[in-house]
Amino acid sequence: MKTVYIVTSGEYEDYGIHVVFSTKQDAEAHIADKRFKFMGDPRIEEWDLNEKSYTKPPMPVWWRVALLLDPAPQKPPIAWVLSLEVSKNTIPEHWPKVGEDMYAVPSMQGRAIAFGCKATTEEEAIQKAKDYRDKWVAEHS
Repeated sequence: MKTVYIVTSGEYEDYGIHVVFSTKQDAEAHIADKRFKFMGDPRIEEWDLNEKSYTKPPMPVWWRVALLLDPAPQKPPIAWVLSLEVSKNTIPEHWPKVGEDMYAVPSMQGRAIAFGCKATTEEEAIQKAKDYRDKWVAEHS
């Protein structure tokens, strides 16, 4: 665990952090330097730093996924997912909304679905698209 040395002074509303040092000797030298003014008596507080760094949780972004509705007639068989990309902005306005932050439009003479959704990962976007495809196939069979 790494310790930092914080030069503080004051109480309650007059409390202030002046500077943070990696060594106690540097903090003591700062207090001894008469060029600096403090509200009340300066003191050194010792604080431990985290061992782990903070990682920002992933934010959802817009994905566009093109899926085949039925790849069976294809010889040789091809993948369900025709294309996958992160969209720089939202999904086109003319696409019908099919769920919370989900849009879809049939394409390629009804053999594929262009699907758009918000997801934090590629895998999540593909899974949402496949779930929608399965639902669409069940409703149109």
